Amino acid sequence: MLRKVLSVVALASVTAVAANAQTTTATNTSSVRPFTIGIKAGASIPVGDLSDVAKTGFIVGGQLGFKPAMLPVWLRADVDYNNMSAKGTGAGHLNVWGFTGNVGYDLPVSGAIKPYGIAGLGAFRSSASNGGGSSTDFGFQVGGGVKMPLSGFNTFIEARYTRVSTDNGSSQFVPVYFGVSL
Repeated sequence: MLRKVLSVVALASVTAVAANAQTTTATNTSSVRPFTIGIKAGASIPVGDLSDVAKTGFIVGGQLGFKPAMLPVWLRADVDYNNMSAKGTGAGHLNVWGFTGNVGYDLPVSGAIKPYGIAGLGAFRSSASNGGGSSTDFGFQVGGGVKMPLSGFNTFIEARYTRVSTDNGSSQFVPVYFGVSL
């Protein structure tokens, strides 16, 4: 499990360095536009008790952001779909729709690559494809990422620890993804 996370982080770092080399003259489009819209995709990694019953899956999603002028803080609404395969015989899939409101903070660093922190609250709709039922529960996310401006748009790499409260305790997973925003 740790190797998977470290592999994704290493890949993200190499991508970020390569993007920085290509974007030294690019302008940061998020400073020009107060509203952003984006898409993302990547891996959804179960942790804690969830890793006993589910395998690493995928995440796809969209987002709408707002950044007030001259402030390092921004707001973002995310809609995500996570799909993780069940372990064992009679395997199915765990599907988790996430609807979150987030606050982000741009770290004050110079250069083309901009690191940030992000945290949010939301509702998560979980269902099992093998007839295990479904439920809507509340949860939170906390994590970070890096923004890399390219010509006319921004790219980002982000990871967030997600904890969803359930009747039986909690489900925990870490989505790690790459995205593009305008």
